[in-house]
Amino acid sequence: MSRCGLRRDGRNRLEPEGIGQGHPCRLFRNRPWNSDGIGYPFAHYNIWLVLFAVVTTLVLCLTPTFAHWFFKTFNGHVSEPEIKLLLFMLFGLGWLATRANSEAVLPAYLLGLVVAGLFKENREMVRHLRTATFALLTPFYFLKAGTIVSLSAIVTGFGLILILLGIKVAAKFIGVYPLTTVFRFSRRVGMYTTLLMSTGLTFGSISALFGYTRGIITQSQYTILVTVVIGSAVAPTLIAQWFFQPRQKDAFFEELNRETVEQAKRSGVRLIPHIVAGHEVESIVSFCEEGCFDLLVVGFMGHSRIFDRVWGSTSQTLTRLAPCAVLVVK
Repeated sequence: MSRCGLRRDGRNRLEPEGIGQGHPCRLFRNRPWNSDGIGYPFAHYNIWLVLFAVVTTLVLCLTPTFAHWFFKTFNGHVSEPEIKLLLFMLFGLGWLATRANSEAVLPAYLLGLVVAGLFKENREMVRHLRTATFALLTPFYFLKAGTIVSLSAIVTGFGLILILLGIKVAAKFIGVYPLTTVFRFSRRVGMYTTLLMSTGLTFGSISALFGYTRGIITQSQYTILVTVVIGSAVAPTLIAQWFFQPRQKDAFFEELNRETVEQAKRSGVRLIPHIVAGHEVESIVSFCEEGCFDLLVVGFMGHSRIFDRVWGSTSQTLTRLAPCAVLVVK
């Protein structure tokens, strides 16, 4: 959730005092070792585990070279074979991990590490893949995880939930906040970073579901753990955004606005820039309503035909919802 907040505000593209891209990276580096902690101890030590280890090793070794050639050869196709290749490897390795009674998310984290360089070179593909994941895969996982939650267990174990939530957040504070002083973060930015690092929604929910599906914990125990995990994601993130968000304007957007104003001035156009944080469609529509503008000009990025038909595009949604005339520039 904290990573979504950084992305929504544009801070994932910045590095003011070490936040921005650094925060997701620090979170991500811990995940493979966390996955090992629940994947290997409970795995079935049989032929499936050996096959899973061998295939995963081969895929991780061969993927950087093969994927680079594949992306370069098939880039730009309407069917987006690059995404299909990644999903094929993810689902294949996930299936092998499940057969070995290990954790299917482990190969996903490892595969993400080896293709990180390709992702940096193919940002448009990453955006399409992220959209597909959040739109199709993530909701089904959380729907499954949510259907197991027992409301009665939340009520009866509410006191325990508060205690565990306090311990979880306090442990993150003890581990993170002192480091922000070592790296000379300001108090405000230090608190902001620490609160965002207090989350553990992804791995926490995965661990709880892993334990429940394998009979290690009961439904009541699962409910308490998931509630604590969700609480540790929601509460610190909201507090960070409301009370400790860094006051300085984002340098990236300020520089971008300055360059845009200068370019417009050279063309004889007077431009007044505004920085608005939030969801792109909601923020732009609200800004148009408040400013009572006559015309909204938006750029058309362009996706594959399948992507546009299933999910649509920002320009299409703005054309439908904007309170004024819309000019789409391709």
